Amino acid sequence: MIPPLGVLGVGLLLVLMQGDLGGTLLTVAIIASILIYSDIKNKIKLQIIMITMIPIVFYIIYTLIFDSKNLYRLKRIKVMLDPFKYESGDGYQLTGALTSIGNGGLTGRGLGNGIAKLGYLPEPHTDFIFTVIAEELGLIGVLATLMVYGVILFKGLIYANKTTNQFYKLICVGVVSYLFMQVFINLAGVSGLIPLTGVTLPLLSYGGSSMLSISIAFGALLAVARNINKERKAIK
Repeated sequence: MIPPLGVLGVGLLLVLMQGDLGGTLLTVAIIASILIYSDIKNKIKLQIIMITMIPIVFYIIYTLIFDSKNLYRLKRIKVMLDPFKYESGDGYQLTGALTSIGNGGLTGRGLGNGIAKLGYLPEPHTDFIFTVIAEELGLIGVLATLMVYGVILFKGLIYANKTTNQFYKLICVGVVSYLFMQVFINLAGVSGLIPLTGVTLPLLSYGGSSMLSISIAFGALLAVARNINKERKAIK
């Protein structure tokens, strides 16, 4: 386990050195999901997760308390706890997002008729695209969007349980956990459940690198699903 984990550790360190804590935690969550689902002994799983998490926890504590360059993270926590207290300052974007979500109601204002994107909500096409969906399509549109993600997650887990090939199984779990974690972090951030991290909403947020990475992941999942189907037909 040391060589692959060493490569992953170097990658995580480079991402963390760039200040992308959200991306680092997202990657750690994906790695943890794959480890938990694998057939490695539970004792070794726990050791690996602890070894990975300890330096990250220390880094978070250091940046929140001692590193003056990263005080914006502490501000994001304060904004999350009481966004409307900082409505005219650091909480402007989050309060705009919450207002936009609330204005959608059950059926929304209609596709293209949202007003938050007209200057009231900065950069709505990126991390906050979900708030535009909520305002224009309402609760019905939100549930429909979540249902699409849910179908993909469900199908990925079905294929993971269909095969006895450990490699195929871990590919399915890795892609599913990647999608789930990214959707959860984005939706929880824009709805004020966790501090904002800048994680995009897969397949919907504007951004070439985000679309490229999720497309590669889906391509791997589709290729694995095809091979699993071939395996099952050969057995029959």
